[in-house]
Amino acid sequence: MPFRTVPSELALLKHAQDVEEAYQTSVSQAEEFRGLFRQAPGMIAVLQGADHVFTFVNDTYSRFIGGRDAIGRPVRTVIPEIEGQGFFEMLDEVFSEGRSFSGEGVRVMIRSQPQGEPTESFIDFSYNPIRDAAGKISGVFVQGFDRTESIRAAQRQRVLIDELNHRVKNTLSTVQAMARQSFRNITDPEEARYAFEARIMALSQAHDVLSARRWEAAGLSVLLRQELAAFDPARIRMAGPEVHLTSKWAIALAMVFHELATNADRYGAMASSAGTLAVEWNTSQHRDGRHLNVIWRETMGGPAGRGLIPGFGIRMLRRIIEGELAGALSLDLGKTGLICRFQIALSEVDEFDSSAA
Repeated sequence: MPFRTVPSELALLKHAQDVEEAYQTSVSQAEEFRGLFRQAPGMIAVLQGADHVFTFVNDTYSRFIGGRDAIGRPVRTVIPEIEGQGFFEMLDEVFSEGRSFSGEGVRVMIRSQPQGEPTESFIDFSYNPIRDAAGKISGVFVQGFDRTESIRAAQRQRVLIDELNHRVKNTLSTVQAMARQSFRNITDPEEARYAFEARIMALSQAHDVLSARRWEAAGLSVLLRQELAAFDPARIRMAGPEVHLTSKWAIALAMVFHELATNADRYGAMASSAGTLAVEWNTSQHRDGRHLNVIWRETMGGPAGRGLIPGFGIRMLRRIIEGELAGALSLDLGKTGLICRFQIALSEVDEFDSSAA
């Protein structure tokens, strides 16, 4: 007798097929969602139980913790270095009380390599309770974003803005001092204007040198070459180790060299075709640290001209070297020309073992 399927059996078979298809669809969708979570740009992790055992971490979270083996292990075992930073306590409260936590730009000391030393990072994060069908808390859902680079960029920007404000104030003070001195007791307004503009140009050129080095440092020999560029190089000799000056010291010494060069051009060795100039410098060790020693020596090629006449140039030299840089200055009009010696502490300059050309 042939087997025949009754209608009720057909209906049961169809229902079973629908259930299987629905199950397969749900499994496929679950895998799709897990894949999306795994590739999400933000950090995602799922913790289960009171010990906060990892049951899921996406790729971004895994990279943030240095690729450590996390699945099936408690959070305190996986990232023990964050103990004492408040994160474990927040997870405990989320699981026990159902309270959510979140933070923006929160500092965390964490190892980016499993065996490395903890380094500073900044994160946005949220901890939210996971509840089962009965409403009981079964775990914690963790989300986060690594904000380290953006936070550090903002910090650098704040530092740069503060430094810029400081530099602008210092520059304005320097310009005001030059203006007061350049136009005090003037007998020739045109000459005073020319001198003032030349000093402004020297200040601007020092800024250009520092800008090219991102205001980190400027070479002493670079500042000298820039200020002496208008003279015949065959008549000039420079010798000394390369010394890199911070912005404050670079601007101050640029103004010193400008005043000396201006004097040499108008009254000193560069005023005649026979004169020469030698600038030598070295460093020396003292009880209070290393010092920079500079000798500016002019040779007139004949008898020295007029004696040293106190003026703005000399006052500026003393104000910068003895006042601003807390150094020592001596000026001597020898038989053949001006000799200027000064010494300043190397507390804000770095010496390099290379020779000036």
